[in-house]
Amino acid sequence: MPYNRPKLSRVRTGVVGTGYFGRLHASKYAAIPGADLVGVFDLDAERAQTVADEFGCVVMGSLDDFFGKVDAVSISAPATHHYELASRFLEQGIHVLIEKPIATTLEDADRLIKLAREKQAVIQVGHQERYVFSRFDLPALVSDPVEIVCRRAGPFTGRNTDVSAILDLMIHDIDISHQILRYKPAEVTATGRAVHGDLADEIDATVTTEDGKTVRVFASRVGDKLERSVRIACKDREIMIDFANRKFELVEFPEGNGNGGPRRIMDPSEVDGLPVVDELVSQDPLAEEIGGFVNAVATGARPRVSGEDARRALATALAIEEAVGPLTREESA
Repeated sequence: MPYNRPKLSRVRTGVVGTGYFGRLHASKYAAIPGADLVGVFDLDAERAQTVADEFGCVVMGSLDDFFGKVDAVSISAPATHHYELASRFLEQGIHVLIEKPIATTLEDADRLIKLAREKQAVIQVGHQERYVFSRFDLPALVSDPVEIVCRRAGPFTGRNTDVSAILDLMIHDIDISHQILRYKPAEVTATGRAVHGDLADEIDATVTTEDGKTVRVFASRVGDKLERSVRIACKDREIMIDFANRKFELVEFPEGNGNGGPRRIMDPSEVDGLPVVDELVSQDPLAEEIGGFVNAVATGARPRVSGEDARRALATALAIEEAVGPLTREESA
C-alpha cells in the first residue's frame, strides 16, 4: 500500500544479520544509487565487522543503535526471529525488507502487517522469484490455467534449518502459484522426509483449489542435483520452464483437448516477447528486489511483494506443513 510520508532523495539503510544472504543485501545497498549503507548488525560481531569493512559501513552494537540513523533495514536473520526483529523496527517507523517467510505464524504476519499500516511504513518480503517471472508476459502466455507443477531442489547447504524446506524453499513456488491462479486451497495432501534434524528437508505436496484446479509442488534441500522448473498446464497449451537446464517449451493443443489431442511444439522464437532463458538465469533478482524496496521507501510506491502477498503464501505453506503428518526419517550420509 502506498504510504503518506515525505519522499526521500536518499535512503539510509541497514542490514540485520550478516550471514550468507545478509552479506548479499549489504552489497546491493552499497551499490544502489540513492541508497546509503549506514550499518550492519549480527550477534557474531566478527562476522559483522568483516561485512562492514567490505562495504564501507559501521557495525551497530545493538538494534537500538539503528534508530534515528536509518530509514530502512533488511531483516536477514533466521526465519524464527523475523517477527521479533521486524516489529522492533516497524514500531520506530522504519521500513523493513524481510527475507522470506514474512514470519512463521499467521498471527505474527498479521501483527506485522497491522503495525506497518499504523506506522505508514513499507513492509516488503523477499520472494525473489517474482522478479524472474516478471520477465514473462504471463497474461499473454497463459489462458485459463488448470494445473501448476513446480520442482525445486538442491544439495544440502546447512542454511535456514530453523524452518522446514516448506518455509525455506517451497514458499517461493507457492507465491508464484498464487500469482498465476489466484486461488484458495480447498484440500491439501503432502508427504515429507527428514534427513538433517527433525524438520522436513524434502516435501511433495498437492493443493486442490476451491475452483477445482491443481498445484503440485516439490521441494528438497537434500537433492542429488539442482532442479528448478515450472510447468503451467492450460486447456489449449502447456508451458514448461526449466531454469536448471536453461530450457523453455511451449506446446499448443489446437483442438483444446490437452494431452489427449494433437500437439504442436512451438519454437521459442515464435513466441513474442519471450525472454531468453539464459538471460533469466544470469539476471540478479536480489538487486532488483532491493532496488524496488529502496524505490518504494523513497517514493511511497507499493512494493512488488507486500505483506499481504507474503501472508497468503505463508497460509498455504503452513497448510502444507500441517498436511505432511509423520515424516519419513533418514540418516544423513
